[in-house]
Amino acid sequence: MPGAYRRVIGPLALRLRYSLAVPAEPPQPMTYEELLDLARRFEGKTLETVTGKKFTVGVSSVENCPYFTPASSGYGQTDGRKAAEKFLARYNEIGSLRPSDYARVTRNASYYVGLLAMRDR
Repeated sequence: MPGAYRRVIGPLALRLRYSLAVPAEPPQPMTYEELLDLARRFEGKTLETVTGKKFTVGVSSVENCPYFTPASSGYGQTDGRKAAEKFLARYNEIGSLRPSDYARVTRNASYYVGLLAMRDR
């Protein structure tokens, strides 16, 4: 019975989670330095992607860009500063908090979106 419950409720919960991903008002534009400040503010704290996967964020002193460490693997990853800047430019353009809207920009879209979701907290 729990499997049947999950099939009915699961997609609905996922749909609700994603429907909340697009803000009602366009976001305030964010600079690259503000993105780094946000990453530093949450450095070492456990955050979640929109699908509930846990990760931590840090700022690479070598590349001067955010890096993400999924709790599942424990290995830090980054696409580099250029990808972070492209993500931010796209975010400032469309304001979406759906990782799929950034799939062609960076492989770390779900982590960037999870970080930006914490912007006003």
